[in-house]
Amino acid sequence: MCLQPLMVGSLKEDIMAAIGFCCNEQHFLQNQVGCLFFAEVGTGTHMQSLDGSSPTKVHVSSTENPEVASFFESIEAAHSSHEISSSITMKLGVQAPAAQIDSQAKYGALARGDGAIYSLMFPS
Repeated sequence: MCLQPLMVGSLKEDIMAAIGFCCNEQHFLQNQVGCLFFAEVGTGTHMQSLDGSSPTKVHVSSTENPEVASFFESIEAAHSSHEISSSITMKLGVQAPAAQIDSQAKYGALARGDGAIYSLMFPS
């Protein structure tokens, strides 16, 4: 689930809840309650488990070398061109296979550095 950005004239805050998305050090455990991501201009982005634990500040990936960068693409071929994504990763020299992820949760995963590159929608 993604909630509308909170706006007063210009974007100031944003919030997103990802039900069942893991919020701990081992990000992809099963049977998780979910995770809340929230951002505010000037303070950065935080995530907090929906079980009520304390929030943690998160950062996008600091990877500068595309060879070791992780890459996200849509699972659904109708949402993007896997062929174009593959071409981009080859040109960048990305070595890891693409992680396929859909739903708004991918933006939370990118915000906390699980991925370094996201193949935005390239129509087929």
